[in-house]
Amino acid sequence: MYNPTERPWYTHAVESGAVSWTETYIDAFSGEPIITAAKPVYNTSGKLLGVLAIDLNLVHIFDALSTIKIGDMGYPILADSFGATIMHPNKELIGMEIPIPEIHEYIDKNYEGMTQYNWNGDKKIAIIRNVDSLGWKVITTIDEEYILMNVQALIMPLLLISMIIIAVSIFISTLITKDIKKDNKIDDIFHYKY
Repeated sequence: MYNPTERPWYTHAVESGAVSWTETYIDAFSGEPIITAAKPVYNTSGKLLGVLAIDLNLVHIFDALSTIKIGDMGYPILADSFGATIMHPNKELIGMEIPIPEIHEYIDKNYEGMTQYNWNGDKKIAIIRNVDSLGWKVITTIDEEYILMNVQALIMPLLLISMIIIAVSIFISTLITKDIKKDNKIDDIFHYKY
């Protein structure tokens, strides 16, 4: 027999005394991934009346996120606070622990930031961000080669601009210095009376 007062969403809401979110789980009725938001409800004297809860089906959100591409081969991943994959473009990996030690270290220590790792011989970069209210980790992965290609594309114009600025600066400083030397006005500059 189903007893909602024994369910994790109910007990966690009562323990926290505020809105709480469950980890992502597979709904017993639909078989789809959901998350529950729950809030305890009290009467005016502070006695618990029950818990108001709403289930959010994540299928449509995950489907939309799964289509996002970052660069040519990058993509977002969602993981729970334990490192289990909640959303991944490869549906076979959903529910499995992320097998990359560099990423798992960030998850275990609740860190945010960027790390490099190797996956099937490819060098990759992962950017990890926390969604504290849900206990989720948003992991964005991208090939290091893609980033380096784009950085190299920026380097040449930046070098060219830098060289032009240096050349113009040298030209202007040479003109100014030449005029000062030509007119022998260095003494006037340093002994100017105000």
